[in-house]
Amino acid sequence: MVNKAFNTYKKSTKIRFTIGDWLLISLFICLALLYLNAEFTTNHSKIIEEIFRIIAFGILALLTYIFIRSLSKKEKLNGEITGPLRLFSDKIKIGEKIILLSEIKHVNLKAEDFEGKRLFLLYNTLYPKISNGYDNTLEITLISNEKIEINFKQNYENEFSKKSKDFLILYHKNNKLSFLNLIDILNITNYSEIQKFKKNVFKK
Repeated sequence: MVNKAFNTYKKSTKIRFTIGDWLLISLFICLALLYLNAEFTTNHSKIIEEIFRIIAFGILALLTYIFIRSLSKKEKLNGEITGPLRLFSDKIKIGEKIILLSEIKHVNLKAEDFEGKRLFLLYNTLYPKISNGYDNTLEITLISNEKIEINFKQNYENEFSKKSKDFLILYHKNNKLSFLNLIDILNITNYSEIQKFKKNVFKK
């Protein structure tokens, strides 16, 4: 078995505001000021209304531009690079950190994202619609109950399962990875295929 490296990073817990977020906040402020200006009229109400109408239309134009650009824009990383992920028969290595298989109680994986994937759930938002491929997770629970969680990148669909299949099967045989998680990662959904795979996995 040959181990392959996958780029990883740890997501930041800080809330990050985008230009689109600030523009939306500014638009709401403009609309609120227009409403207040209409409720409490003064000698300068018409001038104030005209100014904030112009600002509001300007913000709307910028938001429209950002939305159109977001359709072909790739997500930016929001976190800290933690080094390459490598799987071995007796350990998992994340950057310089080595986690022995004997220290692991349970492994849970999610690998549905890949670079270039269209993010349809974000279609009606101002956020980028092209994935950077990093929304895949590896959760490791140690025997000591310490939990380690990282995100890793897939350059293309099913890259992780294709390059790590033998290691994942080995982890399952060592009771570190559940069978349901294993077939989910390997994208085996047909009942007959699941039974055939189960038979092949345990025949040795």
